[in-house]
Amino acid sequence: MSSYHLSLSEQEILSDRLNNLVRYLLENFVFYQDAFKSVEKITIDSLADMANFPTLDKLHPGVLTLVNQVLANTPPAYFETSGTSGNPFPVIPDLGSERSIEFANFIAEWLSLGDCKINRAVIALPFEMNPIGLKYLMALNRLNITAIPVGVKTHLCSPKKVLDVFQRLQPELLIARPLETLRYAEAMIAEGINPATSSIKKIIMTGEIVSQAKFERISRLYGGADVRCVYGLTEVDSGGLVSCSRYQYHLPSIPYLMVELLKNDFKTPVTEEGEVGHILLTNTHKNYMPLFRYKTGDFGKLQHNCGCEFKTPVINVMGRHSDCIEYQGCQIFPIEIENVLFRRDELASDYQIISDHGEIRLRLELMYALKPDAINLLTDQIRTDIYNELGIKIHDIDLLMPGELANKLGIAKNKAGTLYRLDGLSKHQKEACLKVNYDC
Repeated sequence: MSSYHLSLSEQEILSDRLNNLVRYLLENFVFYQDAFKSVEKITIDSLADMANFPTLDKLHPGVLTLVNQVLANTPPAYFETSGTSGNPFPVIPDLGSERSIEFANFIAEWLSLGDCKINRAVIALPFEMNPIGLKYLMALNRLNITAIPVGVKTHLCSPKKVLDVFQRLQPELLIARPLETLRYAEAMIAEGINPATSSIKKIIMTGEIVSQAKFERISRLYGGADVRCVYGLTEVDSGGLVSCSRYQYHLPSIPYLMVELLKNDFKTPVTEEGEVGHILLTNTHKNYMPLFRYKTGDFGKLQHNCGCEFKTPVINVMGRHSDCIEYQGCQIFPIEIENVLFRRDELASDYQIISDHGEIRLRLELMYALKPDAINLLTDQIRTDIYNELGIKIHDIDLLMPGELANKLGIAKNKAGTLYRLDGLSKHQKEACLKVNYDC
């Protein structure tokens, strides 16, 4: 579902906020003055009127006009995101006290902090060129929670040092990307420590979408911890969709974010159960660099009912359009394959997918060493499970021993180098491409 399926009262609130936002855009930004010239009906009487407005992405030919105007006004902070395209794009967040208080209140409600006392939290997120870590730090301060920023991919705070922080300071909350969340648990296991006995009781993940099986594995590893995930874009400066206790992605409870799930014409809303569409976001806050009807580059799948504690609509995020694999006339997303793989506790948390002229191969890493007969049996079981659930015949599965899989970057993606398309490459080029991954 999308914002079109909110209650009528919530849709009215959102329509009012969108009208205020449109006025703000027209009064302050040359880019939107030009972009909206062809819009015959500027007033938004209902959310259906959003279809009258043009969509936007970072490749829009005029978007540099918006960027240059915002930077000329000396915003309080500048960050960058590369996103799907790999092109740098400005992120100008609102780090003011009002937004910080709103974010803190959201966290308290979302995690039911009134029912579970949190004294300390580890923030394992990038702090350079990305504002998300700072936004969490400031929100935790409002909640009287001690924030411990450890960063990621830094020699100053390696996974071993993070585990030491866990042991000495006993934080109850971990805020991290899924790949670091899993990495810490696997590092504990390698050190002979059961992560289920750690102090972590609640986990917030951001930066990547998460399959249901990955949610369940993380919760199980951390002894039944309450695991949640946020889906959004840093450039939109919004929390985006939030997961519930049943691991489904919902619209936020406060109607400030316009979420559209649209067919390929980017006008017609998706309405059928299980139908896949493009996700567009509009943050109705008056940001330093507002983005109206912004294409996320992600697909979402409609689900009408969830039965959880949330009352807002559900969009299950499938992943980037650029990472979708065409297989015998169907679209397959890496997260669908991940959802099968992560049910196997014998497999570690990283995987790679190779697509080559309609053939799909997998590279997987074992959590612990297995004998050849057990490896062959596991390979056959994985191949059967994927075929039964997704209708995909996996051409080959390469099961590697613990520590042998390089380029560990979480979910398989084109940009991350863990989803490969080898169509059109010579045999020598294919071997060279894959050898780089092993040796990097």
